[in-house]
Amino acid sequence: MNVFQAMTLNGSVIDSTNANFLATATPDNVAFSGWGIRGGAGTSPLVVSNFGAWFENNEHIVWTQEIDVNNEGATQPEGSDKGGIGLAVHTGSTYSPDTAITVRRMKGAGSGPGFLRGVVIEGARDVGLRIIAMDKTTYPGLQPAAPGAITALQVARSSDTAARFTLNESGKMTWGAGVVGADVTLSRTAPSVLTVSGSINDTAVWADFVPECQAASGDIAEFKAMGRYNRMGQRVFFTVNLRIARNGSGAGAIRCSLPVAANTALIQTASGRAATVKGKALIGTLAGEAMEIVDYSGDYPGANGVILALSGSYEAR
Repeated sequence: MNVFQAMTLNGSVIDSTNANFLATATPDNVAFSGWGIRGGAGTSPLVVSNFGAWFENNEHIVWTQEIDVNNEGATQPEGSDKGGIGLAVHTGSTYSPDTAITVRRMKGAGSGPGFLRGVVIEGARDVGLRIIAMDKTTYPGLQPAAPGAITALQVARSSDTAARFTLNESGKMTWGAGVVGADVTLSRTAPSVLTVSGSINDTAVWADFVPECQAASGDIAEFKAMGRYNRMGQRVFFTVNLRIARNGSGAGAIRCSLPVAANTALIQTASGRAATVKGKALIGTLAGEAMEIVDYSGDYPGANGVILALSGSYEAR
């Protein structure tokens, strides 16, 4: 079954005829629209509804476009994921419009609020939004943009003169203040390499932890251990303070637990200072779950009233 309808933009209704859809029709300022419903039987039905429009002037067609809302089931058995398109926009061969699909709340279109949501995609099980950039390999005659110059996503306020965020087909992201030019970019500059232009403000929260400390020989009579750390992927930044009130029989070296186990493929170290008493430089050697602390000469660093302060970063296991 096919149903056709024609209409004008100047108030006069044109007869609904199939001829009005031909490219030879040249009435002044006329928009034609049509719907086609085609059905089939069996396990692979074909159901398609189409809307076609031609905007013309007295000389030639200036815009043509087709929108299909369809379920092309000729290759789609019931329950299958294969075949079919929910909404397709096809531009005509005589003119390529600036924008394929626009969802817009027009200025001066009443006092009601704008859209709460512009586009909602629900129910996708694989890809929610797919953007394929046109390149000269597959579209050699349609003037494709140079690689890296095609913007896949652009975000701005209505009052901005430039985009605040963009994403191009190469994966490059840019951020700006809505005026000319971006001030921060993130892009893939080589295999396995991301490069940032601008600064990164690290807002990762530093967390407290309580190191478990003990002497390699004997016992530390009275102490208090405190620590803080920040983990970014496999990198751990940490600080440990060990306040020894009474050293007791502690000797040899001091072992303090780490917030995250260290990788032992290579020797990793931290550095610090014995404050308030000896003032000597400290070396911490990271070995899996703990760090072993000695002074710069390899001697025991503890004493009554000393504060052992060490900081460093290391690769987590």
